Amino acid sequence: TERGWVIKTAEKIMDNQIGIMPAQAVDSMKMAGINYYPASSPWDAFWEEFPEEQIAKDLITISELGANSIRIFLQHEYFSNLDTQKDGLEKLNRLMDMFAARDLKVIVTLFDLRGDYRFQNWSRDSVHLLRILDAINAHPALLAIDLKNQADLDFERAGRANVLAWAKALIVSARQAYPDVPLTIGWSDSSEAANLVEQLNLISFHDYHAPENLSARLETVREFAGGKPVFVTEIGHSRWSPIGERTQRQANQLGAQLKQLGSADGVFIWTLNDFEKIGSNIVGHRPWRKAQQKTYGIVTPEGIWRPAAKTFHAFNSEFTLVNSKGE
Repeated sequence: TERGWVIKTAEKIMDNQIGIMPAQAVDSMKMAGINYYPASSPWDAFWEEFPEEQIAKDLITISELGANSIRIFLQHEYFSNLDTQKDGLEKLNRLMDMFAARDLKVIVTLFDLRGDYRFQNWSRDSVHLLRILDAINAHPALLAIDLKNQADLDFERAGRANVLAWAKALIVSARQAYPDVPLTIGWSDSSEAANLVEQLNLISFHDYHAPENLSARLETVREFAGGKPVFVTEIGHSRWSPIGERTQRQANQLGAQLKQLGSADGVFIWTLNDFEKIGSNIVGHRPWRKAQQKTYGIVTPEGIWRPAAKTFHAFNSEFTLVNSKGE
């Protein structure tokens, strides 16, 4: 059956029978970053609308916050559709140039809003991946390619073996064409971060749990990472509550998380801006889910720092200090 064939392919990849190359080393700099969408154009609206003036202003704010990196998402449909893929690559290169001008490194996340792991799509997905890498593999702003955001959330629906086999096949494609480009997968939880640890260059996970025991979760991942860099690529707290916004609580919760992440190699918060438009295809139909997702921003629409932004800035001042010392 197709399902059985996929599993056998995964086994062959694990046995290094089709030429997978070892993961390369990653720069040892500490990365403090932000997951980014413009306030007016989040998720699937970003690349179509691409508000360049707003992006430029946001990048100034991000630099002022002491961040040295950023994580972006390439919506799969826009970058794979024949009518828009050329436009997408041109915009991506302009955006990468904007990052480089502000000395920001970027993690580029692929296959966003795409959950189809069927074997018959693997060749097409490999072509898509290589098209992106052809365009940006040598760009000075590129930090890493995140092959898939929270792929583990698709395990139940698509099958763990299918998802992991798909990821391994794409790793092979990327390694053979561009062995020096660092690869990661942003797992939704630290409990899944052991997946593909041998094949990835850096290990990354997200943590939206209560702050308690975050340092223990991080150290567990560091143990099985085997010396590879460990990034926590999404943390953050919404200001929303049923009784109204809780701005100071957002700062307190974020501070409690950041306090435990000093041994991480990279920390990326969600997110710079609030969002007015959030489609049901992003978080579902429940109103409270949409309200919660709208209010993760750490700056106001006017660019004024909320308490959480001040907390993030204070963390960055210490966290990235090791880079300036050359340690």
